[in-house]
Amino acid sequence: MSRMDARILYGIRSLESQDHLVDICARFVAQHFPFDALENSFLSKIPETILLRIIFWAFPQDEASIKIYSSVSIPNEPNDAPYRMTNFQKGVHLLELDRVQDVIQIGFHLTGKVLGLNSSEPIYHVSLNFDRCKITNIRCSCNAPDIFWCEHAVAIALFRIRHKEDIEIRLPISESLQLMNREQLQKFAQYLIAEHEEVLTTAQRLADELLQKSSSMNRINGAPDPTVAFNENAFWHLDEEQIKLQVKNYVLQGGYFSSSPNMDRLFCKIVELFRARDTNGVRMLRLVTEQFLDDPRLAIWQRNPARMSPKCREYWDQVGSLWTCVALNPFATLLAKTELVQLLRGWSAISCCPLESSECNERIEETRGGKVRRSVFQNAIDCLDIGWNETYWRDLLCSSLATLHPMEFNEPFGFSCLRVTALNSHGYQDLALKLAVILSRNLKALQLKATPHDVCDNLIGHHSNAINVLVDTLLQASVAEKDSGHHSPSKVCQLPKYAHIYFDESRDSYITLAYEVALLGLGQRRLLPTSPFVCNRMQMQEAALLQKLNDIDLDAPLKSVMKNQVEKLLHDYALSGFQPKVVTDNQHVPLFVCSRFLFRKLLDFNEELAYQVALRCLCYQMPAKDDPASTPYAAGAGVPERQSTFQTQQFEFISTILNHAQHDPFRLRNVMHSIQQNLGDPAQLYSVAQEAFHVATQAGNETNSNSPLLEMVFDMGSQILIMTLEEKEKRHKELIPWFVSVVMEQDPKTILSVIDNWRTMFLPPEAISFGMSVSRHSGLQRIPAASRTTLLEQLKRLSIECSQLNPASCGFSALMLCENDPVLFPRCYQLIAENTDSLSAATLYNVARYLEHRGFPLKAFHLALAATEKLSIAWNEESHPLLSDLHWTCTLAQTLGHTELTRLVPVIVQRVQCPLILADMLRRFSISAPSASASGPSPSKRRRVVLPHSDPVVQQLLAAALSAFQETAHRKLHSISPRHYPAFIGFLSGARESFLLAPDGHDQYKQLVDGIRSRYKGKKKLQQLIQEAHLTEDICT
Repeated sequence: MSRMDARILYGIRSLESQDHLVDICARFVAQHFPFDALENSFLSKIPETILLRIIFWAFPQDEASIKIYSSVSIPNEPNDAPYRMTNFQKGVHLLELDRVQDVIQIGFHLTGKVLGLNSSEPIYHVSLNFDRCKITNIRCSCNAPDIFWCEHAVAIALFRIRHKEDIEIRLPISESLQLMNREQLQKFAQYLIAEHEEVLTTAQRLADELLQKSSSMNRINGAPDPTVAFNENAFWHLDEEQIKLQVKNYVLQGGYFSSSPNMDRLFCKIVELFRARDTNGVRMLRLVTEQFLDDPRLAIWQRNPARMSPKCREYWDQVGSLWTCVALNPFATLLAKTELVQLLRGWSAISCCPLESSECNERIEETRGGKVRRSVFQNAIDCLDIGWNETYWRDLLCSSLATLHPMEFNEPFGFSCLRVTALNSHGYQDLALKLAVILSRNLKALQLKATPHDVCDNLIGHHSNAINVLVDTLLQASVAEKDSGHHSPSKVCQLPKYAHIYFDESRDSYITLAYEVALLGLGQRRLLPTSPFVCNRMQMQEAALLQKLNDIDLDAPLKSVMKNQVEKLLHDYALSGFQPKVVTDNQHVPLFVCSRFLFRKLLDFNEELAYQVALRCLCYQMPAKDDPASTPYAAGAGVPERQSTFQTQQFEFISTILNHAQHDPFRLRNVMHSIQQNLGDPAQLYSVAQEAFHVATQAGNETNSNSPLLEMVFDMGSQILIMTLEEKEKRHKELIPWFVSVVMEQDPKTILSVIDNWRTMFLPPEAISFGMSVSRHSGLQRIPAASRTTLLEQLKRLSIECSQLNPASCGFSALMLCENDPVLFPRCYQLIAENTDSLSAATLYNVARYLEHRGFPLKAFHLALAATEKLSIAWNEESHPLLSDLHWTCTLAQTLGHTELTRLVPVIVQRVQCPLILADMLRRFSISAPSASASGPSPSKRRRVVLPHSDPVVQQLLAAALSAFQETAHRKLHSISPRHYPAFIGFLSGARESFLLAPDGHDQYKQLVDGIRSRYKGKKKLQQLIQEAHLTEDICT
């Protein structure tokens, strides 16, 4: 029996037994034969009654197909996503509200009206063409720009399905015309033109052509009939232009940096059409691929593949996998495969066609030799070359689940999983389930027979998504209650409920087999990814698989499966990622995410095994952040920040363990010992210690003060400080504030031990910083008074020791720590005074201000004078950063007396060359109430010494100021421009005031001005400005 005969027999048997024989035949003919074939196959005319029944059954009878073309379904949609009614639901709503009117079927043409939901909406006119139980064309006056059918077309189609007996069905218009005589045809034409005058021009043109015997219309037999379908192949209506437009708009938006809802819907709809075995799925996929290939950025990405965004890579991989599903259709015809291979090879030959990931390229080069350029379509081409012709594939397709036995396939495991994906995609779920069971058992057998030297592909991160495919297929067979398909207009997201469904004598259920396969895939060793795209794919596949396992409630059989598989992963499986050699070789992906999942699940029923997994995973050696070889990608692959992904996973895993182990001293000790032993990099240890401290203190109560975890954190912090002490790097200083917080959570004895052993953990400046932070910490008040007094005394001792070792960096802090100690305070001051050469001017000024504030003005002046001796203010530094400190020093000297002024002025004269600053000092010393003072509150309250102009101190300062004015004037004129002339005149005016303070100041000033006039005769504008300014001054005088 041929395949066509079998399909006919199956179709007849599937009809309802109570149908009349005429309806049975008419229904089958309407489904499989075009109308023109019926007319050409029979010599006599088909009876009208039979023709009406054929037309009646030619319209689709199933609402499921209508729903496919008018509904949107996005996989993995979040639960909090807003609910939106699909066009199918809107059409049902319109139908239930009786908004459909005037529906009539003429031949293979259905028309009707749909009223809007309110009076303001117009009436929508809808017409549908159908053929062989498929709606082939849709026209609606709403003109909605969407790839899915509008709600008005849905309402008309559902009305025809649900109320088919109430609709008037007429023969095609051509059949009615054949029954008319010449007079009736003439009336028909004239009445039609009279009622629709807008077609008059068209009618006249057609009449003219018919009257010409040689016209093309007269040479053709018959005439077009819109109510009859003449297409050789009937396809469901698909708006190709809208598909092209939406894909093109996304491609041309400037980059594939984010997902597009429209693109996700398109890919989801393609998979849905595959599963329904609808040929439009391939049409839609071809349209999407052609638009992707027209992307102008492909040429840029060909030269620099790293510029392709992860989302773009993901979409191209999805296109390639869908074409692989098309190629692996087991029931595709030879003609279809021939056309497909030509199409795919033509696309692959395009120079800018994207390539597979580098991981796949390396594998092909090793197996076949030479350099092979593999496009994203190469897997589909390979599948077409292989096919389903082998004997074991035919046996598989014909066998039953009860007779399944292990099979050895002469192809890679991932390729066989692609077959499962293809069978599922094309709606052959039973065949996919059989193959998934065999592959799952093969995988289990492989794990037992493998040796540590065997090389295998990564199961997680493989381009076939092998483990997720097998698990999805097995879990789908384990769903206890099938979805009825009816949904209320609200968003309801419920997890599927699984049951143990056994399929052979081994007492294996689909769900236990799925759980075993998932754990095998998660626990298999994985080579480090060769590109960021492969790394991203690996993480996405692992996250999707763990989400499925988290949705399954563990019962006794599943707990037993998990226990057995974890024990084998730890001890038996040679390809396990938990083997000690794999964990410590730094060449494989650390399984932190998998271990975290196993740890959480095992805690509920086997705590000992959970901690075995945790301790084994903690042994993973992570490269240091600063190590140039730490990136997990090949050289030139880029994206070094991906390394932080593994470290983030590691910290999340450690946080999970610490949260559970913090109240169990024995387990906590083992965990912390493993962390300290295996994390050799101080930066990683610091990050773990921070996370552990956060876990220990997150409860926010005082019961944590003596917790074992806090003690472990303190030990780890001390270890990190000791490790980084010799390096003298920046991170060591950054540790101090955090370590202070850790220390203040300990008991007083522990704090005192840190102070006693500070040399092993701190440099002197860091130790004094630690002491200052402890003395000001709010936690100090929680310590008992006696212990607090002892602690403060030890901090003072610490400050003295640090000051002796490094007075330049520690002296000021020590002075503040010992400010209330009558013995140690003078000692600290003496250390600073004896080492002023090693202190900067800014530091000395700060210490001096502090001493003056504490009531020691003489000591403050001594240090301020030493700071002034370190100054060097040039002629053009009117805004020196330490100018305010110099003003404060002058004010302090005035309050102390003539002796201090006598010591200060020579230093100022020596260290300051700026005339404006010297002139300001001169005014400050000779005026009793200065108008502007930067001094502190204490010196301003005391009486200041005012010196007469004749005082030698003032004269010395005046002479220095006049000399500086003369030198600065010539410096300014050396490179002056005309736009700076007014500023220079102002400078000369200010200088005149200082010159007039000297006995011969008028002559000196005149000599200066005359010298400028004589030396710079060529500057006419400057000469004019000088003359005008001084003429004005003479008049005023």
